[in-house]
Amino acid sequence: MLAVLAGLLIGVALVRWLGGTYAQLLMTVLVFGVGGLLTRRNLDAMHCFPVVARINLAITVVWEACSFLLIWTDLRAEFLLWRVSWVALIAALGLTHLLALRIAAAGQSGIISRLVCGSVVVLTLMLLYHAVAAPFPSLPGTLYLWAIALPAAGTVVGSIVLRRLLTSSEPQNASRSYPAGARWVSLFHLALVVMGLLIGRATAPQRGILDVRPSTLADLTREELITQLDADFERLKVLDSEVTDLVHQMESLQEEINMRVKHEQRDYYLPHEGAQMRSHFRKFLAYRASLLRIVASYVGLDELPDHQMRARCFTLGLAAAMRTYDSSVRIVLMYRDHVLARRALNESQQQHGIDGGMFDWVYESVSSDHNIDLASRMTDRFTRHRLEWRDARVWPTPDWDWLDTRIVAALNYLRKHPIDPQSASVDLFLRRLGNQAYAPLYEVQSTLAEWMGDTRMVDQPPAIQDRQIKTIESELRPGDILLQRREWYVGNAFLPGFWSHAALYVGQIEDLHRLGIANHPTVQAHLTAYLAPTFDGRDRTVIEALSEGVVFNSLAESLRADHAAVLRTNLSESQIAQAIINAFEYHGRPYDFEFDFATADKLVCTEVVYRAYQGMLDFDLVRIMGRNTLPAAEIARKFARERHEPDHELDLLIYYETPLGRTSARRSTEQAFVGTLASPDLARAGDPAGEF
Repeated sequence: MLAVLAGLLIGVALVRWLGGTYAQLLMTVLVFGVGGLLTRRNLDAMHCFPVVARINLAITVVWEACSFLLIWTDLRAEFLLWRVSWVALIAALGLTHLLALRIAAAGQSGIISRLVCGSVVVLTLMLLYHAVAAPFPSLPGTLYLWAIALPAAGTVVGSIVLRRLLTSSEPQNASRSYPAGARWVSLFHLALVVMGLLIGRATAPQRGILDVRPSTLADLTREELITQLDADFERLKVLDSEVTDLVHQMESLQEEINMRVKHEQRDYYLPHEGAQMRSHFRKFLAYRASLLRIVASYVGLDELPDHQMRARCFTLGLAAAMRTYDSSVRIVLMYRDHVLARRALNESQQQHGIDGGMFDWVYESVSSDHNIDLASRMTDRFTRHRLEWRDARVWPTPDWDWLDTRIVAALNYLRKHPIDPQSASVDLFLRRLGNQAYAPLYEVQSTLAEWMGDTRMVDQPPAIQDRQIKTIESELRPGDILLQRREWYVGNAFLPGFWSHAALYVGQIEDLHRLGIANHPTVQAHLTAYLAPTFDGRDRTVIEALSEGVVFNSLAESLRADHAAVLRTNLSESQIAQAIINAFEYHGRPYDFEFDFATADKLVCTEVVYRAYQGMLDFDLVRIMGRNTLPAAEIARKFARERHEPDHELDLLIYYETPLGRTSARRSTEQAFVGTLASPDLARAGDPAGEF
């Protein structure tokens, strides 16, 4: 028992020295090891003392669960959890030690056995007394240390002596049986470790929406404060009007999108629909931030000596706080139960400085017990002094009426539409837990997919040669869609259809000037990466999603393949220009190894094309393994399906194929290109018609 405690103390010392994640991992290993040792000893005792062993197993589980919460969560600041963990550890160690002694003694009740067991009981009780009765955390006094020395010595020395006596009396060929359930012990503890990691990463302190910080206005003179109050009052009126209009727009947009999705029997949003929703949500977050600045400035001015000015500041801050709170609740209730909408709003928008999970952040803030209690105390104060402040004319009557109306309206709305903090906490926790549980799986999936995409079973140069790429480039125009396939790559076996990759040709900088978009803010934001030459000095004229993310690439690098096709849209130049602007916006985003088109924070290769032409070309997503996605073969299939229609959207410009047995590609026919959709083997056999 003391050896385990000493080991844990040494581990704690190492943890303090290491710090950070290394310390957490070390403590996880220590808890795992000690828990496994205790569990194994209790399994050994199950056939002799089943009731005590089961109780001790439960105590061990309690200790391990508390330990993982302390290691991986912000609950480490809770002294109660530390006390429970310490009490459970002492009890588990004491009972395990007693059980081990009783089993080793095999029913013998000699004087040494009794003295050792008595020392263990006294030592355990004294440690428990300090853990329960003493202020926590605290070190024991000198008297306590001297008192505990005797049972500690009796436990250590007596256990060693007793073990040697019993060992010398055992037959030399005696063997111990391995407990039948031991194999499950490791799995059980591994599950505890995993749950500790997941729970720790899924729990986080609630973020405040109404937290009062020191005001920046406290040192202003009365005249300066009045001037600032008047300016912020006018600003609040503008924000109130803008937020009201925005909420109505979001309600109308959501109703329109829901009707459209239902009518078209879709289970996904089109790119422009999700973009519209995120655009509105960005505006809301900006308005919310402006309102919170007013809250932070005025709600905390309780140190003002002037009672009337204090009341005036408080009512302005409260009006801003209640507008923030009630508009946030309206947004949460509008989208909370709509899976597609919630996912779209939680999407990361790094190009706008918005992290992922912002909708859940707003949801968490309005359902926080801390924020609900703070808002309740603020409104109670307003209710108590409302008539007094009105009669004292802390604000001119028209201004008071406006503030009073807004505060009361927001309060009535919140009373009619409460958000249950408990159910919200469970909802948010389960979502975070699911995200954290999937994170390591995604890492494995992405690593495996990247390996398959980069591994070629047969090492041979690409069949399409540089001279052919130059011929292709001479015929290209910005907005052309490139399809390609590289033979002998492992990843081809896991992709549906013949075509494995798609990219978008954006052209030279001169083309961007001709289209009138070279100075567009989105293009300018990525112009440095676009204009940087490749390692071999070529221009970057293609945007595509590779394993390293969405990048600009040269045509020569993009078409290092064995089969290639170019499809041209029948769109106007202005539409092409907008498509290229759209594509530039996605530059730098990571590759999506989930192949999921529901969000745009990560993109797969065909998604760059899909989102560039959002609202202009009609691409039908297909359901593969529970995901709405667009394989490159579906772009080819769209051409084949519509090519004889008068309103077809794509034309085949170029197709190069490499028949089986050949090492160089040749230009082929539209019929051969369509044949790639019927059978990959037939496509590789080639078109006997040859060049065209």
